[in-house]
Amino acid sequence: MHPEGKVKRREDGFMSGVALLTLSAACAKICGMLFKLPLFSIIGDGGMGYFNSAYVIYTFFFVLSTSGLPVGLSILIAEGTEERHRLGYFKSSVLIFGGLGGVFCLLMLFAPYRLSWLIGNPGAAKSIRVMAPSLLAVCLSGCLRGYFQGRKNMLPTALSQVIEAVFKTVLGILFAYFSVRKGQSEPHTAAMALLGVSLGSIFSFFYLAIVFFKSECLKKDAVLPEQRTRLNTFNYGKRLLAVVLPVSSASVVLSLSSLIDLSVVMRGLVEAGHTRELANELYGNYSGSVIPLFNLPSVLVAPIASAVIPFLAKEKQPRAEEAKELSSLALRLSVMISAPCALGLAFLARPILTLLFGTGSAETAAPMLILLSPAVLLVALQTVSGALLQGSGSRSIPVICLACGAVVKLVACHLLISRIGLAGAPIGTVLCYLVSAALNLHFCLRRKIFERRALLKLLLPLLCALLCGVVAFALVCILPSHGVFTLLAIGAGAGVYFGCLALCGAFDSNLRRLLPFFKGRSRLRAE
Repeated sequence: MHPEGKVKRREDGFMSGVALLTLSAACAKICGMLFKLPLFSIIGDGGMGYFNSAYVIYTFFFVLSTSGLPVGLSILIAEGTEERHRLGYFKSSVLIFGGLGGVFCLLMLFAPYRLSWLIGNPGAAKSIRVMAPSLLAVCLSGCLRGYFQGRKNMLPTALSQVIEAVFKTVLGILFAYFSVRKGQSEPHTAAMALLGVSLGSIFSFFYLAIVFFKSECLKKDAVLPEQRTRLNTFNYGKRLLAVVLPVSSASVVLSLSSLIDLSVVMRGLVEAGHTRELANELYGNYSGSVIPLFNLPSVLVAPIASAVIPFLAKEKQPRAEEAKELSSLALRLSVMISAPCALGLAFLARPILTLLFGTGSAETAAPMLILLSPAVLLVALQTVSGALLQGSGSRSIPVICLACGAVVKLVACHLLISRIGLAGAPIGTVLCYLVSAALNLHFCLRRKIFERRALLKLLLPLLCALLCGVVAFALVCILPSHGVFTLLAIGAGAGVYFGCLALCGAFDSNLRRLLPFFKGRSRLRAE
């Protein structure tokens, strides 16, 4: 075959793989939204408190045992030239990460009351125990997904994500609904909802395992018996850990921060004079309505960080000016996306929460969302500036900066929650990302990843976003209090924002050329 034909086939395969994973991720997000909104109305603030408390514990153990595994394993599988090396990496991943997941699974299964006591929410013990089997399933699924992705077969990963999301949504809602119909307690109802989540993970693993054992690649590239005895699991595992650990370090810091945050919040609310039941309801309202809205804009910013790392990693000194230009544009684009989201949540916190979760929840959650909204912009700055540092070779600095922010968050929450109540939690989160983003930007400037004038260019989208928020808030005040008019105000604010950006010349030629790069090609280079 002609070399150009081979290249074309590789590009087509890559783009089809990206399309599959993007579609499956979109389906998972939609299922997540369809799961959380009705679940909140079914189990209430108290149930969501137990649900999210257990989920934070589960996420922490999941990150410790699996974070970075599919990406790291796929890199090593793709680099392997012989089938015995690929199987060696896969075998070591199952032994190391499957074993680690098994240990944490047993811990959640047999010590749920101790774990729930550590986070200050004893009622979450049933929910923690129900999630235990899911932890082992997702660890083994991570090994299988990494293996398939390394062989450039994205279909099993995509389908497994859809299977997990669909079963989680359907079974979780059904189990919670029938538990409420039977008059079960809130801790039991939350555990039944998480049983659906756990079963979704298990079904997804079974699908991947069936595909793996039926895979034609194992028949084509069979390893000879004498070769199998030479597989050195220790050496393969050592190499695997060397690739996976740097990828997962930032996720571990974030998950540890969330776990500490939960414990400090629950204990602080009790110290402030609330009963454990009321503290759980307040946390459930905050984590079930405010946090999902806070996390939503990051989905739009994450692709910028993912795309800019490999491009900067390839840049050499002769192209330093081009790398600076790309870094500046990536930072500006992240602010253009996150600034209207942050100010929109600040100005329209109450009508948006009322539209999604009802008037009762909105009354408690709206002040929390207003306090938390600046963190949307700070998270975008922290994410992209961290990616710029990683792409430029400074891989440990973003993790250290994030750890500094987590320490500030812990101290702030500890000091504030017992004095001013739950409002201390969003303030602590804002301070966390303010510190980590400021440190990241400082090191970016010191390493000359971009110039200082790049920060001045961020003022334009901020001013346009402020006008957008004012217009939307004015419309909400004028129009009747109804969901349709809330959507109309949001749409009008978005129109004003993009109109202001266009009139002010924000969409310059460099930014327009940047967008195709994030689809897989860079056109920033001179013709």
